Amino acid sequence: LAYRPAARVSGDFFDFYLSDGLLSGLAIGDVSGHGMGAGLVAVLARSLFSRRWAELGSLPLGEAIGHLHAEFLEELGGVEAYLTCIFLRLDEGRIEYANAAHPDLLLRRSGAGSALALLPREGDDFRGPPLGEGAAAMEAGGGHAGWAALRFSPAAGDVLLLYTDGLVE
Repeated sequence: LAYRPAARVSGDFFDFYLSDGLLSGLAIGDVSGHGMGAGLVAVLARSLFSRRWAELGSLPLGEAIGHLHAEFLEELGGVEAYLTCIFLRLDEGRIEYANAAHPDLLLRRSGAGSALALLPREGDDFRGPPLGEGAAAMEAGGGHAGWAALRFSPAAGDVLLLYTDGLVE
């Protein structure tokens, strides 16, 4: 685990979510823009996600993200910002993965020489819109249905790489 912001204040963040003392999920995100404004929006998003993670746990992950998006818009007010992010929900050896316009999750299977983007078998782009883009994102995504989720079972020795665009910029 490494976190190195390009500036002292960053809009990039990650968080881990626990249920009954066990890791139940995680998120990584990147707020549009740079500096203090992006940092404040990141704090808002991280707080919202942390507060609501357990409450939304019974919903499919894509639908839960729709609820987070609506609340994020409400709390942002008129601030011109959006957030790309990945959410992972861990449950009994399976992982549910949803992506809101963030760089793809990479998976390196145990013994494989390289990591590959985790995508649906059909190869379609399943990523939903970024959070906080307003009513247009909700309409484009059909309300809460705008974020799909993939489910997969990792094996011992598999490695997941989640990162923000700072890694590739």
